[in-house]
Amino acid sequence: MLFAFAEYSAVMAVLASRNQAITKIMEGIPQLMAPPEPTKQCRIGFVQTD
Repeated sequence: MLFAFAEYSAVMAVLASRNQAITKIMEGIPQLMAPPEPTKQCRIGFVQTD
């Protein structure tokens, strides 16, 4: 019975570390989906000065 408890606690430790990794990924998804901040971009092409 002691062996089963040790195995169970080892499995639970592995699952806990994976849950933390999954939580970090889920927290980062909104940041990746957010639109980028607008930057000043130079227009591509010819500039006409009259």
